[in-house]
Amino acid sequence: MSDDDKVNEVVNRCLHDLGEHFEAVQILATRTQEGMTHTVCRGVGNWHARTGLAHAFLESETAQENAMQIAAALEESE
Repeated sequence: MSDDDKVNEVVNRCLHDLGEHFEAVQILATRTQEGMTHTVCRGVGNWHARTGLAHAFLESETAQENAMQIAAALEESE
């Protein structure tokens, strides 16, 4: 079984298991192999909920990163 087959098996199993308990599941994952980054993006369930989750994740991460940069800049200016 190739590495890609193993990854697909793991992702599919996780989607199935989580999908039994949640209305929407979205997996965004990366792995590095031989200096290359490989991306897996797969989901099950309500498409609108999945895209909403992805947007909320991005907004939250952006806000947190901005807050950390502002805090660092304030510390430097003191």
